Amino acid sequence: MINGIISLVSKKKLQAYNQIVDISNWPIDDVYSGMYPKGAREKIACFCPKEGYEFLILNRDSKYRHRYLYKLSRSAYPSQFWAEIVAYRFGCLIGVKVPPAFVAINDKDHNCGALIEFFFKDYPYGDEQYYVDGGMFMKKLIPDYDLKKGTQHNFETVERLRVLCDNWYEEWAKIFTFDALIGNTDRHQDNWGLIGKLRDATHGKFVLSPAFDNGTSLGHEINEENLYKFNTNKVSDYINRGPNHMKWKMTDEKRPLMFDFIRMFCLNKPEQRELMLKCISFSIDNVRELIYELTKFDVKCRLSEKRAEFMVQLIQARQAKLREILENK
Repeated sequence: MINGIISLVSKKKLQAYNQIVDISNWPIDDVYSGMYPKGAREKIACFCPKEGYEFLILNRDSKYRHRYLYKLSRSAYPSQFWAEIVAYRFGCLIGVKVPPAFVAINDKDHNCGALIEFFFKDYPYGDEQYYVDGGMFMKKLIPDYDLKKGTQHNFETVERLRVLCDNWYEEWAKIFTFDALIGNTDRHQDNWGLIGKLRDATHGKFVLSPAFDNGTSLGHEINEENLYKFNTNKVSDYINRGPNHMKWKMTDEKRPLMFDFIRMFCLNKPEQRELMLKCISFSIDNVRELIYELTKFDVKCRLSEKRAEFMVQLIQARQAKLREILENK
């Protein structure tokens, strides 16, 4: 079935169920493991070795080794890492840039997680690319910005950065649509950023980062034993109460619901409707095929067919809700 799936996602990087990556002997990057990764889940940064599967960026050049993040689930949500992998496959399907994420294990520590490809080549190892967190820009634009709480996170401030990037609104339109489809409520100021090159820094040559860090999505917090409770009405209630991390403007008292934020974006940027409609024009049967393939991976915490179907139901319900919003001009 993997060949059929690859054809669905334009031959992006995908692994087959018998290609589980064991990172137990990968070189650890102690600097990035201790300093760079942020968030609540345990993770380590490591370098890809010289040999491995074709979907990895192998260390075939002594001058450059590509980094990956190996991310585990929160202890309370053992299946959470699957959300990262499903989000990547789904992004491939709908044409939204998401860092490649693969099923991996650490045989020494007897755990499993998502192996996520770094989305830029870090200076001085690569071609002088560097990455700046959105939080750094927010702090610059709002001097008293609270990086811990992020309550001042808002799109009216974010869009002041549009002069730094081409296709600024188009890229955000795709990310907002993607987040609404998977129910990602955690696109905070450090879950987006700009990528540039040192030699271009004075010319404003930046690109918006891919949609990374997608673990807080796809019903990850619903325990396996409670999945049976989600009938059509409960799924509808569930998707309608999800908040958006980003407010529309800083003076708003509270964060909007995710679909309300989409409505505001469409109202203010109506020229992005067609692009967003294109993102939601996928077949749910193709989504089901992409996700169900992951149930074949034989790891310690397997993706059950019950959870796979739950993810499909959530995406289908969100697709219908977005279509209703986007087609209502």
